[in-house]
Amino acid sequence: MSDAQGAIEKQTFEGASADERLASLGLSRTVLAEIVRRGEMARMDATPHDPVSAASWDAYRHRVRATRDLLCISQWKPKFQDGLELTVAPDGTHQIMTRGGFSGVGQPDADPQPTRELGGAAERVAVTNSNLFPDKWFAQKARDGTSKVRGKGSIPAHTWVLLVQRVGDLVFAELSLPSRLDDRSAEWRERIILPAVDYSAVEPADETASQSDDDDVMVSKKQ
Repeated sequence: MSDAQGAIEKQTFEGASADERLASLGLSRTVLAEIVRRGEMARMDATPHDPVSAASWDAYRHRVRATRDLLCISQWKPKFQDGLELTVAPDGTHQIMTRGGFSGVGQPDADPQPTRELGGAAERVAVTNSNLFPDKWFAQKARDGTSKVRGKGSIPAHTWVLLVQRVGDLVFAELSLPSRLDDRSAEWRERIILPAVDYSAVEPADETASQSDDDDVMVSKKQ
């Protein structure tokens, strides 16, 4: 990847190249698929009696939890900064957040967008991501006391976004590195495409199983 006259080269990874790129980040398709799966299980557990936003919020919350449950055993660390829920790699060079998405998540030729307002913190994340050679950050970040990396001083972590979009029973996902991220739209420097998963045969937990035979309550699941 090169930085030619200030323009950032955009790359998309699929299949074997996606596996290689994920491995370089200390990740795998298996781990990310499990993170997405746990979020979808939580989404499917919502009922019409829950708040309207319950399904999407629960999916997000359980993806954050799953990211930390699965990665912190490998020395990743949770971090909350400026309203963002992050999980930081052991060497501090990169970190992960997650958002719902639309407009072609998981589609190689699309331009996916996050669904929720992100605010100024996410915009600053993208500015950091755009610095391919962050030497100019060393002196300032050393004073800030942020992530020390291999004795070279302090550098800002690159922040990847795990985007997830559900369309009917199909769930699309990708791990992408934004070059611009704000309340209006996003642009991506790298996109790692994950295989779509069909959840049509997956049954959510049956909340009625714990009710007595005398309880005459019908409960259906939101999608």
